[in-house]
Amino acid sequence: MSQQVWDRTTPPGASELTRTESVQIDLVRTLCVFFMIGVHVYPGVRAQSFMYEGSFHWFWLFYVAYLGRASVAALSFGAGYILYQGGLQARFGTFVQKRLKTVYLPMVTWSAIKVLAVVAMVLATGGGLAGALKSLEVDSVLSALNTVFALTDRPANVPIAFLRDFFVLVALCYLLAPVIRRFGLIVLLIVLVLALFRVTEPLVLRPSILLFVIAGAYLSVSRMSLSEFSAPRLALPAGIVLLILSQVTDRMQIPHTVLAEEIPNLTARGSLVFFMMCFAQLLTARVAGKSLSPIRSLLFLTFLSHSIVSQVLGELILLTPMDLMSPGYLLFYFGSIACFIGFAWVLNRMLPAFPDWAQIALSGRARRRVREDRLMQSGGI
Repeated sequence: MSQQVWDRTTPPGASELTRTESVQIDLVRTLCVFFMIGVHVYPGVRAQSFMYEGSFHWFWLFYVAYLGRASVAALSFGAGYILYQGGLQARFGTFVQKRLKTVYLPMVTWSAIKVLAVVAMVLATGGGLAGALKSLEVDSVLSALNTVFALTDRPANVPIAFLRDFFVLVALCYLLAPVIRRFGLIVLLIVLVLALFRVTEPLVLRPSILLFVIAGAYLSVSRMSLSEFSAPRLALPAGIVLLILSQVTDRMQIPHTVLAEEIPNLTARGSLVFFMMCFAQLLTARVAGKSLSPIRSLLFLTFLSHSIVSQVLGELILLTPMDLMSPGYLLFYFGSIACFIGFAWVLNRMLPAFPDWAQIALSGRARRRVREDRLMQSGGI
């Protein structure tokens, strides 16, 4: 990469994000992260429960399989859009360094914590180091590195692997800005083919994330505004059509195995992009003038930590006589989500007292530390 590319300031295609669009994207982020954490409540799809393949399976299909999993697409779309709406004003080196700190480093930190948690639990139950390595699926130096750094495969903290792909893609979108500006539709079609046939590894581990980040970036340089894209008269019919197409293709006998899975998968995710953008636009007027930053920060920390909290809650529930197939599981499910948020809330309150490096490692940013004189004035010391 040339020094000119590394140092350039504003690539072609970058423009300013409006206040209304900023609020709308913030709402999308908040809603998506909230739905995403519900996917990983114990036992997930590893075992049957009252929700998964039980009496409430219909709720699981809607809340977890659709809202939870497809929210990754809506989050990716919003991230791609915002990149070209003021997000690319910094030099490339500065841009990458910032995302390294705010996106990739927290994923590494919480993946490392997950590794330590798994090792501690296995050793505590007498499994030994070999048992810990087996639980982490470590059989080589590269697989050991992947558990934390996700170089070519998912990290141990699988639910936050999205951040690894997002970090790679925001850097890629920066470099592709001139190409997307001139040949955006062609780029989007190429990426669609790559996603349909899952041929993006190891650069991008989840092809759908690549597709929707590029789709959001393309919208930002197209003639259509975000408000027009999100308008109910367009978004609702488009979302319904894609959802119906997802259900139809899921029941078709498509000979190609990968296509048989990806066509209904991508169309379902695309439908939620339209629905989520439309819903966020309708809410924008109600939250105008209010800052969503505190909620967004709390939910991001919830997203980073929820898998570990879920693992602990799963171990605890096994010590009780509760039947996962009973209606009582619903209390455990929604109680787990409350615990995810509660743990993050407590940690979020504690973070300002941590050193800056620890704050950045855990949450991607450092806030002003609590001053000693303020603590003294409030009677804290």
